[in-house]
Amino acid sequence: MLAVPDSRVAVAAIELATAHLPGWLMAHSYRTFHFGAALLEAAGRRPDAELLFVGSILHDIALGTDLDRPDAPFEVIGAQVAEDFMVRSGASSARSSAVADAVRLHLALSAADDERPEVAGVHLGAGLDVIGLRSGDLTRERVAAVLAEHPRGPFVGELVEAMQAEARKPNSTIAELNTMFGFIEMIKTCPLD
Repeated sequence: MLAVPDSRVAVAAIELATAHLPGWLMAHSYRTFHFGAALLEAAGRRPDAELLFVGSILHDIALGTDLDRPDAPFEVIGAQVAEDFMVRSGASSARSSAVADAVRLHLALSAADDERPEVAGVHLGAGLDVIGLRSGDLTRERVAAVLAEHPRGPFVGELVEAMQAEARKPNSTIAELNTMFGFIEMIKTCPLD
């Protein structure tokens, strides 16, 4: 597994996430990082570990948390939080934008093909953890190692509840995905469980 970065920015991102996310979402954020890194590795892509980690750990920072608002999709709110965090951390505009885009686009179907591996990695990692997307691209042992380090626990039930609330927002990406693909039902039948 790609090691969790221990840079100043990565540590500060963990502190920010911990201040807002419940344990089940923190565990999901770590799984997103590890699964995203593994899928990128399987595809021969090399991400910037710090950017992939910060995007992963902050991608759900506004999903049903105290940062959420009823007037905007959680990924849009979270992208602004992530970008502000990166700017305050002294990151370049390119690095700040990469993290913000990883958060904003993690639900976009086109994100898997983004030329920036960090943006693709957050999408792929979250997709694997939430609905089992591309789980067959990894060995069972690799998946089991991630799940052993960061167990799913009450993840599915809590996520379904959060997604149902999110789907009630106007202009919600989740509502669109649910209408198009039955996304919330896909969460309930994830092959990781």
